Amino acid sequence: MSPDINLISADDKRTLQVAKALLITRIVAVVLLFFISISAVVIFILNFANSTSSIKNQQNSVLKQLTTFKKKSANVALLNDRLRNISAITLKRKDYNPKIDKILSLASPVVTPDSLALDENKISLRVSSNSLLNIGQFLDSLVNLSAKKDTLKNVTVDNLNVNVSTGIYSLSISAEIL
Repeated sequence: MSPDINLISADDKRTLQVAKALLITRIVAVVLLFFISISAVVIFILNFANSTSSIKNQQNSVLKQLTTFKKKSANVALLNDRLRNISAITLKRKDYNPKIDKILSLASPVVTPDSLALDENKISLRVSSNSLLNIGQFLDSLVNLSAKKDTLKNVTVDNLNVNVSTGIYSLSISAEIL
């Protein structure tokens, strides 16, 4: 056989190469089409699962929670402000407890305080007893306390009553607290 004899022409080799490249291109195109289709389906499912309406619902619920926290925070701030103001007022206010205790300690066990009213610098007290002598002693003690000028000043008898049916005397006094 002669080497000059070639059954496959050069053009046939070229068409075979082009056909082979075309086959590879078609295979790559089909594989890419498959991956793109799968990717599109996965993205669609993910988008459907995390739709904008569910995200908006989550956003609204978070906003509601934040609004609730804002209201609670405002209430806490308001309460703190009120407590601070109350503390400031109680620090500025005079402490009348020791003076009232001193006044009430003057009453004997038979003289009972019925009412006590306290204004800015004035006290009104009503006591009662079944003995006018005990009320007189209590009144004398208040006058002596007023004379010392450390607790009371200007003791005034407002009223002295007797209930004839029960035999109980009641005395109403007012005085300035120092």
